Amino acid sequence: MSLFSIIGLIAAGLLAEGDTYVVRGAELTCSEGTHPSILNLPLSHGVYIKDKPVMNVADCVVQKNIGLFGFCKKVEDICQPGLCGSSWSAGKEDLLIDNEPALLDRATLTCALGGKIKIAKNGGQD
Repeated sequence: MSLFSIIGLIAAGLLAEGDTYVVRGAELTCSEGTHPSILNLPLSHGVYIKDKPVMNVADCVVQKNIGLFGFCKKVEDICQPGLCGSSWSAGKEDLLIDNEPALLDRATLTCALGGKIKIAKNGGQD
């Protein structure tokens, strides 16, 4: 699929069930954290929505893509996420960005300490 095809799909908004794509700057929450965090992308994949880089399901590396969530209620100390699994749970399988599905706002991650990480805000491209 060419870059123009990808851009066309994104521009057409071909998403089911009201899903939206997630871009750099999305707000994340953890069910066991006291504060939200921001989804970061140090190096763009080259696909943008309203000048913001689109994320993919592999963008889930702690302290590279995912920051800390304040204090962890499980251990009553500073949050140190330990992620279970190697990618976000929901991506647009037919829209690959750097060979990974584009990240959708309904995606979740699970922390080894029991927290559920969700995307609270998609990054402002709506």
